[in-house]
Amino acid sequence: MHNKEEDAKKSPRLDVWGFALILQEVLTLEHPFGRVDGRPALTGEILANIQTGKRTSLFEIFGETDEVEMFEVLLEKCTKVDRTERPRNAIELRNEAFFLEFLKRIENGEQASNIVPSPFPNENDEVERFKEEMRQKDRTIQELRNRLANFDEIKEENQKKAAIINQLQDRLNTFNEIMEDRLNEEKKQKEEALAAQNRFASAQEFEVAENGWNLKFRGGRQGYGGDGWHRLVIWSKDGGVRFKAVVQEIDYENGELLSRGEVTSEPDGQKQKIKSKYGDYRHGCFVRYNITLRFKLFSSFDLF
Repeated sequence: MHNKEEDAKKSPRLDVWGFALILQEVLTLEHPFGRVDGRPALTGEILANIQTGKRTSLFEIFGETDEVEMFEVLLEKCTKVDRTERPRNAIELRNEAFFLEFLKRIENGEQASNIVPSPFPNENDEVERFKEEMRQKDRTIQELRNRLANFDEIKEENQKKAAIINQLQDRLNTFNEIMEDRLNEEKKQKEEALAAQNRFASAQEFEVAENGWNLKFRGGRQGYGGDGWHRLVIWSKDGGVRFKAVVQEIDYENGELLSRGEVTSEPDGQKQKIKSKYGDYRHGCFVRYNITLRFKLFSSFDLF
């Protein structure tokens, strides 16, 4: 006896269904029932899609075009869940409008690739695009190499500038030591002289010159030649060098800090000067400066 179920499984309509699956997989390079909500389906989901006829539409993969529509209509017809709605066999399948038109144009001498353009990008275009990407990467690598070479040059230049800065700092430290020693000596001498006359450091005026650097101070105490402002001027043989200073007024009698402020120099011809307000203390004060010279090393920023 014949088994009707076995006969149905081996029927030509099943061959038509299988042909449609092979055709779609050739076109799309993926399983015809291999998607669920736009994502790759699991094995169990693929089986469920086959049983329910949920084939992935070509429109979902390639978009809607006339060429894609011809294939989609044929595939939809060949994969119907109800096998009686499929073409009965290969002969009936060949008589579908899609194949009749295709065969007719083949018989007239047209190339198959011209009749149905590939839904995928042209291979030559892909190769050229890949080559262009490689050329762009090569250009990027060369730019990075050039920047690295420039970085090494800048690094070497900065090292040289750092050495110059260190030399200047050493000279400045030496100058500060010399100036401090001299000021201490002069201060001691003047304090001794002024103590007898009841005069104070805020009334002093003196000038120091050492190794091409000059410093001039004038106290601001009124009644002792001052006008209410302490003034400090610094310059070198090359002209005025910008500087900033922390200015402290210190009690002459007990050494306590009376006032403190920060000021930045301003040009005074070829020199640089700062001035700070005298506090008008009853018995005067000492004035202390903590000075930082300002060397301009780069055009874009200053280095202290």
